[in-house]
Amino acid sequence: MIKRILNTYSLPVFSIFVIYLWRMNDLNLLIHPRYHLFTISSAIFSLIVSSIVIYKRVKDNQSEITNGSLVLVTIIIVLISGLSPLSSAVLGQRNDQLNVVINSQSDISNNQIFENNFDSFSLADWNYYFSITNNLESINNQKVILEGFFYEDEFILDEYFQLSRFVISCCAVDARPVGILVQKSELSSEYGLDDWLKIEGWLEIRDIDSRDQVVIIVDELKSINAPDNPYIE
Repeated sequence: MIKRILNTYSLPVFSIFVIYLWRMNDLNLLIHPRYHLFTISSAIFSLIVSSIVIYKRVKDNQSEITNGSLVLVTIIIVLISGLSPLSSAVLGQRNDQLNVVINSQSDISNNQIFENNFDSFSLADWNYYFSITNNLESINNQKVILEGFFYEDEFILDEYFQLSRFVISCCAVDARPVGILVQKSELSSEYGLDDWLKIEGWLEIRDIDSRDQVVIIVDELKSINAPDNPYIE
């Protein structure tokens, strides 16, 4: 009985969940905006078809309607209450993908690089640039304004934390973390894991673990709310 109810109601539950996220402007937490139209259309179509199937199956069985409704409401509440942007817990699991950014995941153009126009660079743009430049020293003392969440683990030296975000290509499943080390200071001492920050400062190249790494030296730092779309598209 339970198995039949779950099989019957799983598709409409998921469809309603997707439509709910769309109405609440939270679909960005799971799906890249370029796929929103397809996702919403599919959810509406699935809901219509599954509703017809459910009606045919249960029109003569009131107890199954009641039980199925309870399952439907319970699953929706669990899904909605547990929804949040990807954060440090997921980053820790995907550290092997840290800063693996391809050209299609960065908005920078060749003209921006040639003209040293870094004003609009995101964390993903900077990490893509770090991967293609042969001269990191050229960005020493470069001013930056970046937003992301606070992250640290046992692999990051005590005097640093990492300003991080996720880059999304299709959905949250394929999201990859990007980040830049930040020099800790009194300005950052009151913040911890998953706190969203806006940092103004400059870049400095340092020898860390016997290799050149880019570090942000903080000039100004403030706490911010997580953006409506927390991922870099």
